[in-house]
Amino acid sequence: MSQFVSYQSKQPRDNRRNVNLNESEKMLFDAMSQITGTPIAIIIREFALRHAIRLIMDTEQSILDRAMNTGALEHLQRG
Repeated sequence: MSQFVSYQSKQPRDNRRNVNLNESEKMLFDAMSQITGTPIAIIIREFALRHAIRLIMDTEQSILDRAMNTGALEHLQRG
């Protein structure tokens, strides 16, 4: 996980979310952190971002395409 080197400089992050893990999931992240020397928060953030990008890009009609093809009135009515 050498791509995490760029994350070592602190970036301000004011948004927080909690992730509840069972014991085996916790052990997996602990092991990954020990093996790579990467903090668990960075590993979880990387997984979350990669998965979010895949969800957006891999859908038949991506979320972004649907938003762009929706008229202004439909956007406003969603409330």
